[in-house]
Amino acid sequence: MSLLLLLATSPAFASSAGKTGSSTTGCGACHGATASASTTATLAASDTVVAPGEAITLTMVVANSGASYTGAGLDVSVSGGTLRAGSNTRVAASEVTHSATTSMSAGSVTFNFAWTAPTAEGTYTLRGAGNAVNNNRSDSGDAWALASNLTLTVDDGCDDLDGDGVEACDDGTGADCDDDDRGVFPGAAETCDGVDEDCDGTVDESPTDGTAYWPDDDGDGYGDDDAMTRSCSALAGHLTVAGDCDDTNFDIRPDTFEVCDGIDQDCDGAIDGPDSVDVELFYRDADADGYGDESVSLHECSAPAGYVVDGGDCDDTRGGVNPDAAEVCDALDLDEDCDTRADDADSGVTGTSTFYADADRDGYGGDATVARCAVPSGYTAVPGDCDDGDNRYNPGAREVCDEAVDYNCDGSAGTEDNDGDGVTACEDCNDANAAILPGGVESCNTVDDDCDGTVDEADAADALTWYLDADTDGWGSAGDTTRACTQPDGYTDDALDCDDTSADVRPDAPEVWYDAVDQDCDGNDDDQDGDGHPAGTDCDDVLASTFPGAPDAWYDGVDADCAANSDFDQDVDGQDSASHGGTDCDDADPAVYTGAPDEPYDGVVTDCVDADEYDVDGDGAAVDEDCDDANSAVNPDATEVWYDGIDQDCDGNDTDQDGDGLVADEDCDDTDPSVTDCDTGDTGEPVVEDTGGSGQDKVKDGCGCSTTSPAAGLALGLLALGAVVRRRSPTA
Repeated sequence: MSLLLLLATSPAFASSAGKTGSSTTGCGACHGATASASTTATLAASDTVVAPGEAITLTMVVANSGASYTGAGLDVSVSGGTLRAGSNTRVAASEVTHSATTSMSAGSVTFNFAWTAPTAEGTYTLRGAGNAVNNNRSDSGDAWALASNLTLTVDDGCDDLDGDGVEACDDGTGADCDDDDRGVFPGAAETCDGVDEDCDGTVDESPTDGTAYWPDDDGDGYGDDDAMTRSCSALAGHLTVAGDCDDTNFDIRPDTFEVCDGIDQDCDGAIDGPDSVDVELFYRDADADGYGDESVSLHECSAPAGYVVDGGDCDDTRGGVNPDAAEVCDALDLDEDCDTRADDADSGVTGTSTFYADADRDGYGGDATVARCAVPSGYTAVPGDCDDGDNRYNPGAREVCDEAVDYNCDGSAGTEDNDGDGVTACEDCNDANAAILPGGVESCNTVDDDCDGTVDEADAADALTWYLDADTDGWGSAGDTTRACTQPDGYTDDALDCDDTSADVRPDAPEVWYDAVDQDCDGNDDDQDGDGHPAGTDCDDVLASTFPGAPDAWYDGVDADCAANSDFDQDVDGQDSASHGGTDCDDADPAVYTGAPDEPYDGVVTDCVDADEYDVDGDGAAVDEDCDDANSAVNPDATEVWYDGIDQDCDGNDTDQDGDGLVADEDCDDTDPSVTDCDTGDTGEPVVEDTGGSGQDKVKDGCGCSTTSPAAGLALGLLALGAVVRRRSPTA
């Protein structure tokens, strides 16, 4: 214990094998904080100018004439090259230090070591520190000193006369082939001047001031962009014009035409762009009605999304307006078929009404009629004028009770009541129709049924309810209604628009699925296949037969019920049916699959391996033949290992190898069935024959356990006993 404490606390002994890192700072870490003038350390070299890679001998002399200084150490480092250890030194962390405190002789120690110069020329600095110790088991009195730095020069002896940085002889980077010209050296730029500037033996190759040439392998007049070569003279098969992006194809070059074929023919970096000669003109189809707005078009090789090849859509915000649409009478006077003629201006318009000529401008028409969307000038929607040349005569006129004139065209005059409605003709606006009388029920029939002077007003019994169409998409909403016999402007006869602020949302609009907007107003934006299961729960929202809980036909490759289990794993035990490429031998029973727990010998195979039901150890022998069905090394075909206590071949015998009926413990040779035990009983001695000779008796025939006289019987008996013991040892 005292020795361990001494080693742990004594700086002198802690560094007795030398320490690195002291060559520039000194030995103060272990031998006193400051240098001592009593000690000198001197570095020397066998040669201070050396060739690259040359090895030289170095020395350091550490001296101190004080009688108490008996040993010395050192540490030396160098700024390049490799230090190698010498006597009493070692190399650690690339520095040379002492391997043990070295005894002084006559007050000094000379340490020898070596240095191998680096391959790079230059000057390198050798630094060192030496220390003299008094071996007083502490740093007290130790003295160290730094040596003066030693400069080592590595020079290959070859000069650079032209000052271009490359010497005339090869120092590993190549030799200057003209050391009088500073523009000529290995690695210099080659120019077109007939001089080998880069010293590679070739003149004017790849000159920096040479003309750029590109190979034209396909002969199309343009060189390969990726293979430029500079040369002082023209190169065969090369051009001064580049730009060919495929120099194996004559038809691909900058001056050719781009065509729609997936290839950049004109080498402009764009494939099949709008400058292709065979592009088509496509029009934007914002309302998705199959016709585009001709004011917004693109030339492309194929239709971009939202564009179509057919133009002619005069209103690309309305899906019902396009060249294929039918012209209909509408309150907005739309040109549905985009032929520049709307409603009555279009001879093919449908949905017209009948109007009657009103020559006397009394609001009632005669027999002449026209079919129009709107009332033409000089016509009225109300018929029944019995004299269209005199505005005093019309169904709305008042009869004069003291005149025998039928002013209201009802077939009676004055005080007559021809229709029997209890109202005389002078008070009845139509005395030919009992249903028409003052206070009567107004109906939508272009007749003033209540004789109030107004036809088909809003209070008509059969007036229709009309719905405001605020976004003018042709579909109304239930929020704002009015009643009228005919359609008012800005109203429609339906209330199916689920968003009357957007023309893109209406019952006939194309649905954009899963965007949280019900464009077609069917109440559905997330159930594309209409199977009642939105996309969030439907595993296939395009196929209506696939949804959670749907009938699933097993093994058809379709997960119809969205159960997320394999369509080939009917019993959901994690294994696909073996008949469909899986490993489950019974896909209707989840307890039966490959690797399932299997109770042997019960006649039920659950692990899909028939062979192991009655052959658990898999040795090929069934349980009724195998004497140990838990051990594959035991079966009727196994090789018997004698005397190991295991009946490997299941024949009931492990101790009678020769089959002579005697176990090994009783048989003196269990490999030969003709040799049996001949002991006679109590004595244990073999039976011998008396041959009449002295000491030459032999074992009786058939008792082959001994061949010597009785005098040797005991020894042979012991040997036989030893053999039996050895044979039995595996089971001992």
